[in-house]
Amino acid sequence: MRKILVVDDQKNVRISLSIGLGREGYLVDVAKNAQAALEQLNDKYYDFVLTDIKIPDINGFVLATIIKELYPNVHIILMSAYDFKDYEGKFNKLDNCPKLSKPFEMVRLVKLLNNGVNEQNVNNVYN
Repeated sequence: MRKILVVDDQKNVRISLSIGLGREGYLVDVAKNAQAALEQLNDKYYDFVLTDIKIPDINGFVLATIIKELYPNVHIILMSAYDFKDYEGKFNKLDNCPKLSKPFEMVRLVKLLNNGVNEQNVNNVYN
């Protein structure tokens, strides 16, 4: 079973993603901020990290950059209710990471996960 860590400061988002992905057969853990996410990554292996870009302690792009450096085999998916175009070019290492605009349909996320996210076969996804 594939493991995913969902990082979002909004409890309702963490819960709904956890339930939805759990129904699809994923083992899901959640974190409300970057510090909690990094602690969990230190303790467990995850196939995927789905992180919001607006989280309280550090920017989700910074978190994703740290994860890529420390855990290069973990696939990152970025999500936000804000326009990703404001961030283009600022985090070059993450340009190839898929990006989902909130709200998004669970089927879209699951399709992305099931197809195997990697930099060679994923185009950026904007809603």
